[in-house]
Parts: sequence; C-alpha cells; structure tokens
Amino acid sequence: MMNYLQLHLDYLFSKVFFYITVALLLIIQGSVVYNSMVVEGFSYLDAFRNQFGYDFLNESFMVSEFVLVFLAILIGINLSSKANQGLMAYSVSSKQTKRHFILARMMSGIITILILVLFNQLFIYSFTIVFTPYQINLVEYLRQSGLLFLEALAYLLMTMVFNAIVQHFMIGFIPIMMFWTIKVTSQNLSQEVNKLIDIFTININGYLLEEKNILFFIIIYIFIQISYIIIVIKKDC
Repeated sequence: MMNYLQLHLDYLFSKVFFYITVALLLIIQGSVVYNSMVVEGFSYLDAFRNQFGYDFLNESFMVSEFVLVFLAILIGINLSSKANQGLMAYSVSSKQTKRHFILARMMSGIITILILVLFNQLFIYSFTIVFTPYQINLVEYLRQSGLLFLEALAYLLMTMVFNAIVQHFMIGFIPIMMFWTIKVTSQNLSQEVNKLIDIFTININGYLLEEKNILFFIIIYIFIQISYIIIVIKKDC
C-alpha cells in the first residue's frame, strides 16, 4: 500500500506540476501581501483593524478558494489520466493489489490537497500575526480553513469520478464550469435556490461564516470514494 502511495505521489509531482503548483501558491501569497495593505503602515492599519482585518481575510480566502479548487481539479485529472491508469498494468498482479492501487491513488490526492491547504492557511495566519495588527479568531479561522479543505476535496473527488466514467482530460472542464457557475450565478439566484445549493455543496464565500453540516458532507465524500473505487474496478475488469 505504501509503495503504491509513493508511486502515485512520484507520478503526480512531475516537474511541470511542481512548477505550476509553486506558481499558483506564489499568486496566493502575493495577493495576501497586497490585500493586507502593509505598505500603508502599521499605525494606519491599527486604526481600522476590524474593518481592514475582515476585508483582508475575506479577499485572501476568496483567492485561496479559486486557486486551491483549480489545483484540486488538476490533481484529479493527473491521477485519473490514461498515463496513470497505465501504471496499473505494470504494478498490479491481483484483485487485492488493484484495490490497494486505486485506494492509494485516491489517498495521494487527498494528502496532497491537505498539505497544500495547511501550507497556505499557515502562511496566511503567520503573515497576519507577524506583519499586521489584524486579530484572528483562531476557532473561526480553523473552521473556515477546514471548509476550504472540504470544498477542494469535493472537486478532487468529483473530477476523479467523472474521469473514471469518461477518461479524457477535457472532462476536467465540467467541475471547473460547475465551480464557476456557482460563483457567478449565486448573486442572481433566488434565496431558495441558493439554500438548496448550500445543502449539497460547500461554497465558503470568502470569510463569510456560515453553518454547515460537516458530518453530512463527510458521509457524502465517503460515498463518492466508494463509488469511485467500484467504478474503476468494474470498468477495468
């Protein structure tokens, strides 16, 4: 199992993917520094710390959401690509090892997303504490960061399931368009429709604190993971 996990991680972190990931994380970090308005001076920011602090966190989370969801979709495309699927032919010798291979593929994606979110959120928190007068409620920050991870995880799993059904890299445009549609149309939809969307999706809306049934989404994600494993096993039989 650990060998398969290492195999998928080695496959995922090619030079191209590594450079793309670093570039996108630098975009987030650049936006965090810019949105913090540190060039205005500590004393000026301290005078409006509550207003500026919320705007800063809201904008930082919005940029993080867009970038991390895109990275999650990209990871899903890579891990469920034909090239990755070809690794199975050379490394799987039984039904049990096939299950281990598929499970390790999924775990490598989840672990990668978790590391990226942790790194990103730790950077935002550390930068805020060290370079700005803004105060962060740690419980709220951790909760919102957890929702960000779950949102990125949802798009990772969604992409892998779609690619398992129709194995083509263009399939990644489906979750991208879903994410974009939810973001763009949410302001124009009725309150009832938005409530329905919020029931089945995690859409963090920046740093806007909303109640979410975390257990419900965890159950859905477990169901999606099981469905993905069944689809891949049945498809390759």
